[in-house]
Amino acid sequence: MRRAVKTGLWVLAGCFLLLVVLATSAILYLAHHPSHIRDVLVRSASQATGMDVGVRSLDWSLEPLRIRASGIKVTPRDADSDGVALTLDEIAADLSLEGPFGARTLVIEEIRAQGFDATVQGRPSLAGAAGGRDRPSWLARAGVALLRKLLFRDLRIERGELDQARITADTDVAFVRADGLSIALASNGDLKAETSVHLVLPDTGTALDLPDIRLQSTLPKQRNPTEPIQGRVQGDHGTLKTPTGAVQGLFFQATLLLEPGRSS
Repeated sequence: MRRAVKTGLWVLAGCFLLLVVLATSAILYLAHHPSHIRDVLVRSASQATGMDVGVRSLDWSLEPLRIRASGIKVTPRDADSDGVALTLDEIAADLSLEGPFGARTLVIEEIRAQGFDATVQGRPSLAGAAGGRDRPSWLARAGVALLRKLLFRDLRIERGELDQARITADTDVAFVRADGLSIALASNGDLKAETSVHLVLPDTGTALDLPDIRLQSTLPKQRNPTEPIQGRVQGDHGTLKTPTGAVQGLFFQATLLLEPGRSS
């Protein structure tokens, strides 16, 4: 009996060692073959959203921990249907892990994005999302959940920058475009954003141009889902046009208060 138990323990130890070796080999293989990860991510994202997702290149390094992707494109599968189309020329992030194993925080030390363009056409729907026929298998979902639990349990962003982005919404009610959108997040939590906005209401023949909108806020260093966030937004040199006339030199200034923990 004692010998059988001893043999069983050796078998379990051998199986555990084999799993460690296989996991290490898989990580090392994927670290040197990023295209395989890119294909898996693209396929999973397409299945989850019901949209066509493409990534031209995906590269990373482990020491230091960096990720870079370029040529990201998300489009509806039916080109004639309403939906959301996204393109991103390039995104890069410097990362690090803090804390003990099993309770680590993924720190995004700096993230930079360029060439972001989003278009919302009509009434978009993510009908192909969760619950669709192409939903990732339970094994894939379990693997992702396990990796996330082992690698990190929290997320923190130190610095970030989005340069010259554009967001367009074209619906039956209105046409809105935010152009030249730039967002900068400093390490001390200071958040600054600036953009220009063009709004058209076709039913009334009204057009509003706000060429200079600026927003300032300070985000808390430690994430607290109930902590209020204050900010200030200001716009200059606006123009309002209607079928009966036009007004120039519009100016506005407002204080923002976001209270996530407050229920209505």
